[in-house]
Amino acid sequence: MKSNYSFYSLKIWLTSCLLPPFIILIYISSYDDIFIFIRRLPYYFFFCVVAGIASFIPFLFFQVFNKYLFSKIIDPVSLKIGINLQALFLGLFPIFILLFLEFGIPDFNSFNIDNDIFYFVLLYVVVISSAVWIFKIERDQNILKKKTHNHILDDDFNFEK
Repeated sequence: MKSNYSFYSLKIWLTSCLLPPFIILIYISSYDDIFIFIRRLPYYFFFCVVAGIASFIPFLFFQVFNKYLFSKIIDPVSLKIGINLQALFLGLFPIFILLFLEFGIPDFNSFNIDNDIFYFVLLYVVVISSAVWIFKIERDQNILKKKTHNHILDDDFNFEK
């Protein structure tokens, strides 16, 4: 069965690279006039390039895992659940590793919800999850043929009719 796992993976990756910086840019510029928004547009492109470079290796793993999942799971809903789980793991694991290396073991008793990094990670999670469920999985259908024997005498005949 032929599938579009590489194009599907690419659409999700590009969405996760382009949409969160744009949402953050709109949020930051929501209280400013349009001229300040236009002045901040070059930063958007810079952050898109940084997001693409930073997430390129996880994208390669994402594509390899998608190829495996596309070949093993037939049901589209189960496939999207599997893709969503592995995308969230591949997307969030590097972020948590970087946060662990920078800040050490987190103290959950003093967890601050006002942390900007928390909102950025949450935005990234929502965008990846949404992209997995929005984009359509396309597969070519195989037509199963009844296998016939090469020789006529190999066929099973019922002469009792």
